[in-house]
Amino acid sequence: MRRMDKGVSSKSPRKSGHTPFLRRRDLVQSPVKPPKFRIQVKLRRSRRGQRRWEKSQEEVRGEVAGTVETKGGTPFELLQTAAGRQDAGAWDSPSRPEEALLLRVVLPLSSLAAPAPSPPPLAVSRKWSYAGSGCRERNLGTPGSGLEAARPARAVLPPARAAAAPGVAMTSELDIFVGNTTLIDEDVYRLWLDGYSVTDAVALRVRSGILEQTGATAAVLQSDTMDHYRTFHMLERLLHAPPKLLHQLIFQIPPSRQALLIERYYAFDEAFVREVLGKKLSKGTKKDLDDISTKTGITLKSCRRQFDNFKRVFKVVEEMRGSLVDNIQQHFLLSDRLARDYAAIVFFANNRFETGKKKLQYLSFGDFAFCAELMIQNWTLGAVDSQMDDMDMDLDKEFLQDLKELKVLVADKDLLDLHKSLVCTALRGKLGVFSEMEANFKNLSRGLVNVAAKLTHNKDVRDLFVDLVEKFVEPCRSDHWPLSDVRFFLNQYSASVHSLDGFRHQALWDRYMGTLRGCLLRLYHD
Repeated sequence: MRRMDKGVSSKSPRKSGHTPFLRRRDLVQSPVKPPKFRIQVKLRRSRRGQRRWEKSQEEVRGEVAGTVETKGGTPFELLQTAAGRQDAGAWDSPSRPEEALLLRVVLPLSSLAAPAPSPPPLAVSRKWSYAGSGCRERNLGTPGSGLEAARPARAVLPPARAAAAPGVAMTSELDIFVGNTTLIDEDVYRLWLDGYSVTDAVALRVRSGILEQTGATAAVLQSDTMDHYRTFHMLERLLHAPPKLLHQLIFQIPPSRQALLIERYYAFDEAFVREVLGKKLSKGTKKDLDDISTKTGITLKSCRRQFDNFKRVFKVVEEMRGSLVDNIQQHFLLSDRLARDYAAIVFFANNRFETGKKKLQYLSFGDFAFCAELMIQNWTLGAVDSQMDDMDMDLDKEFLQDLKELKVLVADKDLLDLHKSLVCTALRGKLGVFSEMEANFKNLSRGLVNVAAKLTHNKDVRDLFVDLVEKFVEPCRSDHWPLSDVRFFLNQYSASVHSLDGFRHQALWDRYMGTLRGCLLRLYHD
């Protein structure tokens, strides 16, 4: 017989094939207190134990060494496991010796007998983790089966502790929402996008009268709002790359709801985009969001979401070939109108057009987006060569250089006089402000041509809208031109150049004035 007080073998129990006995320790009876540690129960049969069971099953008797009575009256051998000590009965060593107790049953043989008919089934492993208000029992299944038993976790007490904590609460109230299709409340989603906290969102929902409509309580409304917010937070990472939302299998959301989630997540407030339009989408601009939030009345969280959306779209499409609008639609699944708005934002951020000057404050984002679309279609690299890199992001530098040739229209006095004569002849009797137009024709023509000639410099490109307002919009507005007269004048001003025999840049003029005429009509608010 092996002595019970013999030390642990130096050989690893897994390599040697036997289970060494641990040194017996006498434990002093102490008052039972509510446990604050974790208990792990593991019944294991070694190879040697297997042979013993095969030799004799009837003669095997359970013997408990170093027993101590607990309140429940169940005897166990309590052996402290030291950190780092190899033990055949535990898988992992605890971080602190006092945080774990190993409960182990010792089964020696008293004699040998005939082999048993069949070995006993392996013991089912169970773990209890006790945290003051009860413990969780988890059935790990029969070792080697490869599957855990399909039983839900339930609040139980470990057998040795069932009577030791009679005052422990066994139930807890839980808010549980179970379903198959992910429910999306559009009103709650809007509140989440607007940056409201759960408390503020609940208050706004109560104010809308939802409790009276549904007959729910305030507690249910709070739980419902929190559940929706948790869902939106989990969906947000997918909304950063919308194609992932279509192919994921976690949330079962109908396609129409997916489109709604994407469209509203990337929607923006015009008051906010008007403040950041044309600025560099960098950390410096993001630091100003606090001031923008205060100025516009939009929550800071919503401002950050919108700014991050602008920056994300810009980073994805800035190095891509092809149509800017098509690239945005392909990678972010936005509607055509919203994709065009984002194309305008990206175009303005790339070329850094000035939009914040005081004289431009009367212009809306829609005005700038309209002009951006015209310039993308006519003044960018993609307007003449669809195979160019960054075709819709950068203005055609060669085209901007060629615009200096248009200066001959105002530098050559004969061409200027002939041009004026053609326009005045065509508009006489058709304009209510004909006399003002005739008196200011040369100044207006010089302003429009000089804007074209200066676009070779980056600073002048940035000030394009400032120059158009100063050189054309404000003079016409001061003379009280109606929008209809402005349209008549610009149409005839552009078309009459084709009748000038000495002018040889007709195609260049059409490409320039075709876009500029549309922009001026949009910028002119009478």
